[in-house]
Amino acid sequence: MRINLSGAARGISSALANARDNVQHIAANIKKPESESDILIENIKQARYDLERAEALFNELTDEAAIDYAAYSILAARSKYVYLLGLAKKYNIKF
Repeated sequence: MRINLSGAARGISSALANARDNVQHIAANIKKPESESDILIENIKQARYDLERAEALFNELTDEAAIDYAAYSILAARSKYVYLLGLAKKYNIKF
């Protein structure tokens, strides 16, 4: 009795080729790690956005307790923003 393995071999070869293509596609789309300066710049941008949002919220509120909350949010956001800008200056990171 003779078993024909040529069809199975072609199937395995095709599956391996597809797997290789999938791995290459995934590898090509993996983001490279960001540098520390890139991360700091993104954090500064986010802190500025957070500060702007806190200020906008403060300007829209009328309830005294909510205004107090918004004022503290502004102080916290401003402190974070100034701190991150100080780090950028310390390490001579320009953006």
